[in-house]
Amino acid sequence: MAGDQITASPINGVGMKATDSAKVVGIAQDNLAGSQDSKQSYTDKKGHKHSVLLGQVPIIVNVSYYFKQPVKTLIPTALQNVANALAGKPVNSLPISLASVSLL
Repeated sequence: MAGDQITASPINGVGMKATDSAKVVGIAQDNLAGSQDSKQSYTDKKGHKHSVLLGQVPIIVNVSYYFKQPVKTLIPTALQNVANALAGKPVNSLPISLASVSLL
């Protein structure tokens, strides 16, 4: 979909919509073209088989890091993003709260 962040997919040479915090290569400028679509299957690292729809989408190349917005919590978004970046994965609000209290 136009405006979606595009990242690497499990299929070599193919991009996909970034649905979680990840390094992205650009932003989609149009929707997936209907006439050029084809289906392909791949097996992930856990052995599960997935079917995906392939097509072409023009993108603006802009390599950056996409942070998925966390679910609304009492933790400010900036603090949540810092904690996620430091940990390299999503962090629950409880450890952040405990760390903040112990820091004070």
